Amino acid sequence: MKLIERTDESVREHPALAVGLFLLLFTWYGVQTRNWLLLTAVGLLGSLLAAQLLLEFADREGDDSTSKKKP
Repeated sequence: MKLIERTDESVREHPALAVGLFLLLFTWYGVQTRNWLLLTAVGLLGSLLAAQLLLEFADREGDDSTSKKKP
C-alpha cells in the first residue's frame, strides 16, 4: 500500500506526471497500430505539456529569486 500512497502523492504534487504517463501509453498504442493521426495528436499534446512544465519551472525559479531577503 505504501507504493500506491506514494504514487498518489506524487501525482497530486505533479499532475504533469500523470498526463505524461497517459501520453506514453497513447504513443505506444499509436506505434503498435501505426495510427499517424493519434501519434500527431500525442506529439502536439506532449509539446504543450513540455512548454507548460518549462513555464512552471521558470516561474518557480523566479519566485525563489524574489523571495530571498537582501541585507
